[in-house]
Amino acid sequence: MLHPSESVEPQPFLPRVRMIWFFVVVSVVAAALAIIRMAEQWQTLVAALLFIAVFLGLLAMFSGACFVVAFLLGAMERAVAGQQEQPVNPFSDGSLPEQIIPPTAVEEN
Repeated sequence: MLHPSESVEPQPFLPRVRMIWFFVVVSVVAAALAIIRMAEQWQTLVAALLFIAVFLGLLAMFSGACFVVAFLLGAMERAVAGQQEQPVNPFSDGSLPEQIIPPTAVEEN
């Protein structure tokens, strides 16, 4: 909690980006330009690399869609089943465990 004497620093409109991300973006752009330049000479290699990239992108989208469907089915099951039929933990009765070492009182100076 802030004291009345402390003030909150205003947030910038644009997020601050670390310098490492600039180098990552530059490296990705350089690799893309190299692939485009190689397309004139090694069209087969570039076609294979592009096919792999498209395949991985489609696979990621399909995996994401499957996750969303599974998540929605689980959320709907939880909403439909209600609180009574929620699975319970067979190893716990809902009480907190006893402490092994009892707490000791701390004297303040």
